[in-house]
Amino acid sequence: MKGIGHGKYEPMTSQEALAVARNATSSAVPLTDPHDPNGRKPGDRVKVSADDYGRDQVAGELVFSNAQEIAIKRSDPQAGDVVVHFPRLGFNVLPG
Repeated sequence: MKGIGHGKYEPMTSQEALAVARNATSSAVPLTDPHDPNGRKPGDRVKVSADDYGRDQVAGELVFSNAQEIAIKRSDPQAGDVVVHFPRLGFNVLPG
C-alpha cells in the first residue's frame, strides 16, 4: 500500500457515496478467458459466492474473467448499475 498510496480521502455521507456510484460508469473491458473450463463468456448470467463462509450469492452478467479475477455487472436499486470484482480463489461461479 505504501508504494501505491491511499488516494485522496474526502468525507461524504452514505447518500453522497450512493450518488457517486449511480453516476459512475464502468471501465471494465469485456474479456473472455480462453481457458475457462465451463466456456463462460461476457454476457452470460452467473452467480458468485464465497466457498467457505458468507455464501450469499451475487447474481449478474459476466463482464470479465481470467484465472485470478471475475467481474460481473449487476443492478442495485440504490447505486444503479455497478461492476463488482471478485478474486477467483475462494469463490464459486455458477450459472445464473
